[in-house]
Amino acid sequence: VDAWATIGDCQPSTGMCDRCGFGIAVVDLNGAEGAETRTFLTGPGGLPAPFDADSTWEIASITKPFTALATLILEDEGVVSRTSAIGEFLPCDWSQANSDVANVTLIEIIQHMSGFPAQPPDRGPSIDGNPFGGYTEDRLCASLLKLNGLPTRGRYSYSNYAYGTLGYVLTLAVNKTNPPDYEDIIKEKILEPLGMFNTSVTFNAAQAAEACSRGINRGSVTIRLGAYETLQGNGAIRSTLNDMTKYMLAALYVDAGMPTPIDDSLYGELPSPS
Repeated sequence: VDAWATIGDCQPSTGMCDRCGFGIAVVDLNGAEGAETRTFLTGPGGLPAPFDADSTWEIASITKPFTALATLILEDEGVVSRTSAIGEFLPCDWSQANSDVANVTLIEIIQHMSGFPAQPPDRGPSIDGNPFGGYTEDRLCASLLKLNGLPTRGRYSYSNYAYGTLGYVLTLAVNKTNPPDYEDIIKEKILEPLGMFNTSVTFNAAQAAEACSRGINRGSVTIRLGAYETLQGNGAIRSTLNDMTKYMLAALYVDAGMPTPIDDSLYGELPSPS
């Protein structure tokens, strides 16, 4: 924070120098009264940050651990198995598939070993800055059926496409005829038990941090302010510094063998990629 505060001019080409800022959280499990958390914020040149610890911004791909954790919680509840295949839930005409994509399992997606490409091959132009906007169930099925093989299946290959698919599969697993929103599952299973009440998928202009922390490119072009459709599980969550501190605290509790509100799933072990 001190280092950032000494920089009076961040990136002149972006036009955001007076609107950016920096925030960090420190968690101490061994404080005088138990676990303690502290947050620090600053703007450029030591000016106040243009947001506070309860302002929201995109956490982008940090959404993926929430999707993976929700999968394990639903497994604990008997809704899915990590070895369930996506074809069990998605209403695609798998007889028309060009590959074995219907048999890709949830654990393969969690471990980035599904063989899916990094992005949907037919991803269209961004809608309100969101490259995953307008990606309906019909588009998802059509895209999956056209995949010509899964060349990286069985070895690590990072995929937004796969994690987005996983998030949507979870909604269908909960209720295939009237699926809940991805956001509702994440709130019920993770956010509310951890007290992360300012974290959501839905954009709230009143809560959003100003300028670059909200998603502004070169001072004017918004980034992912448009709504997601089916692929929310890859990066749709918006959170706050205070809320993410609670998430980090829960993870540290697990590492220290201390109880959390979602113990069973946090303590569950995933097999390591081979």
